[in-house]
Amino acid sequence: MAPTAPKPAPSGAVHEVGVDELFFSTTDSRGVIERSNDVFVRLSHYEREQLGGAPHNIIRHPAMPGGAFRAMWDTLEEGAPFAAYVRNLAANGSEYDVLATVTPLPGGGYLSVRTRPVVEELYDTATAVYADARALEDERLAAGATRRDAALDGAGRILELLAGEGIEDYETFQNTVLPAEVARREELSAGFPARPGASGPLASRLEAVTAVSRALETRMAQQDELAGLAHDLRRASRRLARS
Repeated sequence: MAPTAPKPAPSGAVHEVGVDELFFSTTDSRGVIERSNDVFVRLSHYEREQLGGAPHNIIRHPAMPGGAFRAMWDTLEEGAPFAAYVRNLAANGSEYDVLATVTPLPGGGYLSVRTRPVVEELYDTATAVYADARALEDERLAAGATRRDAALDGAGRILELLAGEGIEDYETFQNTVLPAEVARREELSAGFPARPGASGPLASRLEAVTAVSRALETRMAQQDELAGLAHDLRRASRRLARS
């Protein structure tokens, strides 16, 4: 178990994640960190030894509503992946924003992969929803509610506000965000390095990574088409209901 570090207070300082930076961690079924890569260690401003064995909420920013994490755990416990925008708090009090995708692992536990949010309008929508839900939770806590009950209320408010934006549930939100983020990141990214003269292990690894990237691009294009179709079907359904 990692030594317990005092929870930092937000300083207001912000540090950004690079467009091409990818950082990850793995946890057990309770959300305790087992492994993390160098990017995560650097951005979190914790030592690797402090992260290993610590609960993943060691980097939780107090502005984040508990309802967002309640929705995450409910989704993961059903065996489905979960994606959301998250504001994290580093050990030095600075904050950084990420798009986090959490996936259940076959042997148990979870893999969390984070990247920089690059679709500003979707991110702005999410932060406005979070601020509203956080305010509701604070009201409920001040009135004597437990953190669990406040988080449940926050999760309900998040769904209510997303519905007001034409997004009926978290799955629809994910299907909207992920393709848009991938497409925008491709526009901004420098891409994988080209090494035409490479040979040996380097060439083999670069070829494998490039192949995976192309497969993901194809998959995201398919997701984009499905999201568009789902949007059209929802519009048609609302028109039909009104008729």
